[in-house]
Amino acid sequence: MDVVIHNKDSTEEFTIQIIVSLNSKSIPFGDVIDNLAADFVVICTSVENMDPESNNYVHSIPNTFILTKNDIKKSIIKRSDDEKTNYWLEESSYLMNKNKWEKIGFA
Repeated sequence: MDVVIHNKDSTEEFTIQIIVSLNSKSIPFGDVIDNLAADFVVICTSVENMDPESNNYVHSIPNTFILTKNDIKKSIIKRSDDEKTNYWLEESSYLMNKNKWEKIGFA
């Protein structure tokens, strides 16, 4: 997990996985989807990948998409070929979740 959060009185714990995508609109989830352990996934796109030492360096704020584990499991796509199976989340499945921080409780 990338982030572990607790409610105000520490009686509940939630986990967040952060996925950064520099140039792909489809998000890969590997070859086993049953091991998705995070309660929430935050997908960050449009992240600048420039050298901070450059005079033209721009630090942009990424687009963020907040999804629950159930959001992902019901939208994940299985792709198989002769050798391998992989799971992917297509852009159309996460676009409607832009800045949906209220899913986690940050409204």
